Amino acid sequence: MDENQTAAPERANSSKMWLYVAAIAAVAALAAFLVWGGAGGQPSVAGPENEEHAGVAGPSAEEQAPEVEAGLVGEWRSTQDPNFTRAFRADGTVVDRYEGEPAASASGTWTVFTEATAPAGVAIPLNAAGVYLLMNVEGDVLHFQVANVTATELELVYLDRGGVLVFTRVQ
Repeated sequence: MDENQTAAPERANSSKMWLYVAAIAAVAALAAFLVWGGAGGQPSVAGPENEEHAGVAGPSAEEQAPEVEAGLVGEWRSTQDPNFTRAFRADGTVVDRYEGEPAASASGTWTVFTEATAPAGVAIPLNAAGVYLLMNVEGDVLHFQVANVTATELELVYLDRGGVLVFTRVQ
């Protein structure tokens, strides 16, 4: 076997490694965009009142938080797993259900907050422009950044372990 034949597998492995590095960089860039968003880290709260201010700096996180909170109330179905639903109630309770498995239901409490209004004990890094969701479901504390909430869609960035949850409104 000559020198050129042994070098070919090394070049192929090197090319694969660069593909993996590029893929990881792309995923990291997407995650950063979702966490800090293209709108300066503020959640997108769609509505006619926001359309008339196109191109103008949006409201602060503290100004958006009540609207985000009101927008969350209702029942939402996961787009990744249509058997999973999450219901946010106006009284501050949340119920997670998994169709076909009654034992998989869980309930707890939820609250919307900003960096300025973060509950005591929140130890995750927060962005001053972000609106966040804290859920305590049967002793498990979950932290999300609200990336988008409209009349029909909800996107939550799971801050504890990463990932984006996307829901559509059921009611």
